[in-house]
Amino acid sequence: LKAKSVPLSAVAKKIRKLVILDIKWTKSGMIQLDPSLSQVPCVHLEFPPQISHFWRWHNCCGEGMLSTIEAIYFAALEVSVALGWDRERRDQIINMMWLFSLQRSIISAKASTSLKPLPFSKEGKAQQKAARIRKDGKDKEAQRKRSQRDPF
Repeated sequence: LKAKSVPLSAVAKKIRKLVILDIKWTKSGMIQLDPSLSQVPCVHLEFPPQISHFWRWHNCCGEGMLSTIEAIYFAALEVSVALGWDRERRDQIINMMWLFSLQRSIISAKASTSLKPLPFSKEGKAQQKAARIRKDGKDKEAQRKRSQRDPF
């Protein structure tokens, strides 16, 4: 059974705690098998950004995916709007991104000195995807050869 997800803003006034699972997307269906988590209601961002400023390419999901810290930031922002926070109070939410922004700046500086594309840029994500596909292909080929040599 797939858990039904509702927009976070629709239940913002009822939320006492928001549990964020920092797991691979390919493993997210496993939470329904865990009895302690299977009854936890699922929510989603109503207005997720189309482009991640931090997320790097991963096997399964492609465009539109967010890093965990971005998801937390946008969740807090959606809840604050739903609760009617004024602009000044909502603007304080960005402070949680400071450390991550610093890390992004360091990565950007290293990429510029190495003449490599930023890992979170469109070109950088494409390179990571190509490298992963090459690596996975080599890994699968090596695994296939091993299984042919030693089937048990």
